[in-house]
Amino acid sequence: MVHLLEEAIAQVPRVKTIRSNAYNGGGNAQVEFLKGTDLQLAFADMKDRLDRVMPELPDEIEQLWIRRWDQNDIPIMDCAIILEGDYADPRLIIDTYLEPALRRVDGVVNIEIWGSRSKQVLIELDQGKVRGHGVNVFEAVNSLRDQNLTVPGGWVIEGGKKIYVRSVGRYQNLEEIANTVIDSEHQLQLDDIAEVSYKRPKQDWVNRIDRKESLGFGVTKASGANVVQVAQGVEQVMEELKAHPKLEGLDFRMFWNQGEQVTNSVYNLQNSGLWGGLFAVIVLFFFLRAVRITLIITLAIPLSILATITALYFMGWSLNMATMMGLMLSLGLVVDNAIVIVENIYRKRQAGVPAREASVDGAGEVGLAVTMATLTTVVVFLPLILMSDEPEFSFWMLRIGLPVIVGLVASLLIALIFIPLAALKLATSKEKAEPGMIVWFRKRYLRSLGWVLRNRLDAFVIALVVFASIQIPLEGMKRTDKQERNQTRMDLAFEMPSGQSLEQAEKFMNAVEDTVMSRKVDYNVDMLRTSFRRGSGRVTIFFVEADDIEWYQVAWDDFSTGVGLRETVFLDYMAVEKDLRERLYLLPGITLRVNWENSEQDARVSVSLYGEDTQVLVRLAEEVERRLESIPGLLSVNTDMDRGSTELQVRLDRDQVQRYGIDPRVISGNIAYALRGTNVNKFHTDDGREVDIRVQLASYDRQNLQDL
Repeated sequence: MVHLLEEAIAQVPRVKTIRSNAYNGGGNAQVEFLKGTDLQLAFADMKDRLDRVMPELPDEIEQLWIRRWDQNDIPIMDCAIILEGDYADPRLIIDTYLEPALRRVDGVVNIEIWGSRSKQVLIELDQGKVRGHGVNVFEAVNSLRDQNLTVPGGWVIEGGKKIYVRSVGRYQNLEEIANTVIDSEHQLQLDDIAEVSYKRPKQDWVNRIDRKESLGFGVTKASGANVVQVAQGVEQVMEELKAHPKLEGLDFRMFWNQGEQVTNSVYNLQNSGLWGGLFAVIVLFFFLRAVRITLIITLAIPLSILATITALYFMGWSLNMATMMGLMLSLGLVVDNAIVIVENIYRKRQAGVPAREASVDGAGEVGLAVTMATLTTVVVFLPLILMSDEPEFSFWMLRIGLPVIVGLVASLLIALIFIPLAALKLATSKEKAEPGMIVWFRKRYLRSLGWVLRNRLDAFVIALVVFASIQIPLEGMKRTDKQERNQTRMDLAFEMPSGQSLEQAEKFMNAVEDTVMSRKVDYNVDMLRTSFRRGSGRVTIFFVEADDIEWYQVAWDDFSTGVGLRETVFLDYMAVEKDLRERLYLLPGITLRVNWENSEQDARVSVSLYGEDTQVLVRLAEEVERRLESIPGLLSVNTDMDRGSTELQVRLDRDQVQRYGIDPRVISGNIAYALRGTNVNKFHTDDGREVDIRVQLASYDRQNLQDL
């Protein structure tokens, strides 16, 4: 089926790359277009091509979903609902109370909920009774489908009025379904061979948090909505829902909150900028030893920032991580021009030049020099902004570089216009004694400079040797990755035998949870998020996040830990992973991958193989895997292909099929409906909902070869 999609997509103009994926139960294709393509036109062409291929696909495929990627489609919040109460239909409660409340938050465009299915009308066939009555499951299912429908029947004219006619044959209650006659010859009803009920279907996968049943949901904001305001609105609604009388026993957990991340990032940048400005003032005062001159130079910082923010306002930009990072970078640069001009004015005042003349001549003499220095710094950012083929890279560099450029240009104008005026009104000609340290360094500098000028060849050789020696510490420098930094989560992904039962999978996952929770204090675990099905499972460990503290507290903690004054109370990230690998007992057929699908993991290296023959690629991938495993230092080597489970193929004898006059669709339909089950239209409940009517064997998940 995916191959048919590829052929249809390839006919769309300006397609650059097609990356398709086929797996048991589904498939998808990711399409990349050439730069400059009109995506609205391409979207229309894509829909037209896929509509044409729909008749060639199986009837079970009701619709092909075409989704145009947009950064706003990424959820800004990843949350979960913990179900501690006794709820007969948790999904009904969520759909009735939670989802509408969250959708009403200003800026929320979509709420995606996963983890539980709603109640269904389940028709569970008794296999023994089906055999005993000789019921053809395929025909019985089609009979149910034909009797549950509503068909328009045209219109009639009565009393001069046009009245539309509709044939209503939809089931009104469960009793009607149970009394449906499926064999008119023997007057056999559905409830003679099946049990009809309205209940939650048997779970084929489990999702829980700290060993409690849970549902997950993601919040997507509208394009142009403020991330922080939307996140705060959702948090407020969740607090209000906790007090709702119908939702007693429900609790919420938040795994990812982009609004909180943005707020913390902006606060950290703002805090760093304030500390940077303070240190700049301290350094200036240390060298100048004059409060007035220090204040004059420091005046360039707020004035330059004010000019930059004004420019951002009229450009329609906001204060975000990128623009504030640019402002922070410009903090140390905007005082350079003021330092040069004030120092020259101050030198002339000490030489006895009148104040006004010293301000004019002092700024004029170095004006050209500071202008050239500023423009050379500005030019550095222009290639980064304008000379990149990657739109996303240029976008971020523009947000970072433009505040720096505006700040530097503003600081140049301030240094040439306002700083001389401030020096005229505030500076004095009183000479300040230089600190002893500066006098000592100046003497050593003059002595060294004199030796270099007298011994130019020797100085050149020494410079070459020093430059070449950089390679020694560079080679010995330790390379690191994100695993050695402060991580907040760890993903353990397990691949298990597909033939085992859900109970067996749960037994193993319980053992994993027990292993982690037995070392909860040592691992610094905050909570566990577990999800699994028969053939796979995932445990996400969320570590306790440290409280936001100032940089000097972090520096002191690192120093005290490094010199042994303070001991760490829990294992670091790498030690946790190593300890888990040693403690977890993996049964035969079970493999463990740590952070395999975490896109933020810098330690992962991906190798992709391309070719025409999939079987050849499979053999080559196994050889690549074998060779990579010999490299020391690799934690795990895995292939991401679907290895495929054991398959039993039923091949029809066409001669026998034609001899007995059996429709092959009846054979395949009987097998599919009995083993897999199927949906039979919809059923309207008393509360106005539309739910599935599903037919399946009562023991569909325990069928063996003899049953087939």
